[in-house]
Amino acid sequence: MPFDVDTLLSLTECVKPRKPKELREWVLAKCNAFAQIPELRKPVLLHEGPFQWFLEEIYPLSVFAVHQYGDRNDVFCVPKLDQTTDVDAEIREPSRTIHVQITGARDPSQHLRMEYLVDHRRVSLTGGLKVQGTKRTGRQIDNVVEFVDHRESRARHLSWIKTAAEGKAGRGRYGRTYELLIAVEDWWFDADDAREVTNFIEREVLRLPLEFGAVHVVGLTERLFLSFPLPRRETHGAASIR
Repeated sequence: MPFDVDTLLSLTECVKPRKPKELREWVLAKCNAFAQIPELRKPVLLHEGPFQWFLEEIYPLSVFAVHQYGDRNDVFCVPKLDQTTDVDAEIREPSRTIHVQITGARDPSQHLRMEYLVDHRRVSLTGGLKVQGTKRTGRQIDNVVEFVDHRESRARHLSWIKTAAEGKAGRGRYGRTYELLIAVEDWWFDADDAREVTNFIEREVLRLPLEFGAVHVVGLTERLFLSFPLPRRETHGAASIR
């Protein structure tokens, strides 16, 4: 029997205010439920509609919430789905409400790589993807296997973090009541990369015209978490990659 998206991931359920730990537990329970549905084993289906919203915004919000607030009971996290505003989520603290902008640092060929995986059941994580074809013949995606020096790979992945931040830069767009959350695939980085990641963000990202009260970089496997208050005076982000 086909699954019902509205039942599995209803809007009312998604925007319900939750304490940080409650939000994380709910998100992990949903991920477990998704894994039991054969139709959702096709990755392309997870990048449409409410599933895309859940994976690209609600999931990283839950990782951030438990990193930032732990098991606090006086903080509530509220995902938002109003495209007429610049608010992806609210964090309601006892003394203030933080408006959160959520963006992802992504491989530009991520969707092509996922399509290749569905078709061929395998794909190189570091190799290139070539797209060939015409309007008449359609397109063919070929995966090129190659070995990439770790420093080169790290630099490319760091550049995606900067690109994500540049998309949120600009004068007059946000303000001190907003905070920027950048979600990254932290399996990109080794434990020894912590200082390089921090230095890059301080040098290349925090110098952008970002009008936020803070910038947070959150690893989706919970290994990486950096938090930078803005404007950056003498404060430096502390990073760890476990």
